[in-house]
Amino acid sequence: MAAAQEQDTPATAAEISAARAHADKVIAAAEAGPFFENITVDATPTVRHRGSDMTCIFSVDDPRDNIRLFPERSPGPKRGDDVSCGGWLGDTFVSLYATRYPGTPSREAVFQAAMADVPRNTPGARLHEGELSTATVGDQAAPLIGGYDMELGGRQVLSLVIVQHIGEWSFKARATGPQGDDSVNLLASVAFALALPGARGNAGQ
Repeated sequence: MAAAQEQDTPATAAEISAARAHADKVIAAAEAGPFFENITVDATPTVRHRGSDMTCIFSVDDPRDNIRLFPERSPGPKRGDDVSCGGWLGDTFVSLYATRYPGTPSREAVFQAAMADVPRNTPGARLHEGELSTATVGDQAAPLIGGYDMELGGRQVLSLVIVQHIGEWSFKARATGPQGDDSVNLLASVAFALALPGARGNAGQ
């Protein structure tokens, strides 16, 4: 997942072509064509979830970039209404989720459930006590954010959960990066804000 930043110089035709090809590859690998479209216009591979308008950006030729379509379950979301995309921002792995839940649970309920999943899946995780910040776009309310300090793969890491609701869609980010690195929070919050509907001026397309 490419860092969200402005291009210093215009992308060349070859760079745009390579970026589009990578976005197509990520979509094809997940068999996600009915639900995601390639909206790449510069050197950053960019895809959009058709249902929610969530956008995801990637790094050219990074094989770890992914899209996931979670299985349909009853009475849960139908196929294509529970998706994620993920990739690396430096040393931080960020996964973005868009879900249309039946019954429309509150964002507080979704946030609490996501936070509870972390120590359940990673015994020894400790609630992060330091200050955490979020980024917003336009007049959106500030997202909910929380985190845990833990050991993962022999590394001491900070694992974050960010949740926002817009209309009937629930959006979530999970981000994991080195403890003590302030960029983990910054990268995760900015990537999440830019992924939300309307952030890139493409809502409703």
